[in-house]
Amino acid sequence: MTDSKADPVYVFGTPGCEGNATIMPQESLTISPENEFNPCGFTFGISFRDTVVLYDSNQNLIANVTWESSEKGSAIRYIEGEYIQVSEVATVASVLNSIPDFS
Repeated sequence: MTDSKADPVYVFGTPGCEGNATIMPQESLTISPENEFNPCGFTFGISFRDTVVLYDSNQNLIANVTWESSEKGSAIRYIEGEYIQVSEVATVASVLNSIPDFS
């Protein structure tokens, strides 16, 4: 898996992350950015104009997705089971107000 560029790539099932090796038909797997708490995440950024591309082990294109509703200065965040577009230049209050069920 990669963004619109050829490098870097995320390789499913790397040592220590074998649980991310296979996605069976009709199954899903959520992959998040790599950090100190998530060593099995991807290392590249995904901007508003990128396309995420998934290849099989033979480099055949399997799927791709582009965030059609995103815009410059925004980010897509996975919060409470859904993806939400959040402005990266908004006030803290407006970001919190954009989160479903926040009070």
